[in-house]
Amino acid sequence: MGFDLSGKRALLAGTVDDLLIGVGKALFDSGAHLLATEASPHWGDLPHEIVALNGADPEILHEQIKSIGAVDVLVFNAGWRRHAAFLDHTPADWDAALTANFETPVYLAQAAVLTMIDRGQGGRIIFLSGVESLMPFAGTSAAGATLTMLGALAKMMAVDLASHGITVNVLSYGWLNSEKYIRLPETSQQHIVNGIPLKRTGTPAEVGAVVTFLASNSADYITGTMLPIDGGYVLTRSPGSSMLDPCP
Repeated sequence: MGFDLSGKRALLAGTVDDLLIGVGKALFDSGAHLLATEASPHWGDLPHEIVALNGADPEILHEQIKSIGAVDVLVFNAGWRRHAAFLDHTPADWDAALTANFETPVYLAQAAVLTMIDRGQGGRIIFLSGVESLMPFAGTSAAGATLTMLGALAKMMAVDLASHGITVNVLSYGWLNSEKYIRLPETSQQHIVNGIPLKRTGTPAEVGAVVTFLASNSADYITGTMLPIDGGYVLTRSPGSSMLDPCP
């Protein structure tokens, strides 16, 4: 069953990759008008409108969001990843992870929420996170820590914004059949699939289908959730193990 998002405007932000494109296609196919904060060849022929935003200055960002008109759905892809041991993460890594996976989505969500409240028709905030936010894996200190922060904040946002009819949810995706996965060595791919109960990677379209549901009126009573979309990966992987190789 599809979900009708006709007349809805969805703002897509964060890392532009196979995942965000898949989510955008699902929203567009459901009738949503797409606004994107970053131009990229990844968009291909998917119809969308580019809006230039200054994510580093919350005050300017708020005015920019107001100027583009109604935003019914904000989808943010917190896509910063660097696989490295804790001792190998540099100050630049931590700055980049905090900016991309926490500060930028926070400021953007604040700006979008203010316009949603002004309009008085509710709204949807959906963060695309990762399984690193749900359990520890070797080599994911910076990404995992910042994604966990975003997930904790989303729950607090859900409580604060419920009275305005604005829902906030997090999708913690696992391994997807995307460019990142395809580039891995065959041994790493096999190690990953062996750790997934469904014995396959997911697809951006499958994540997009869940985003479309959460953006629809059918999800009016769902907020503050952290939903894994991982084929059961976090159910069977051992905490502390490596995501990429049989041994940490």
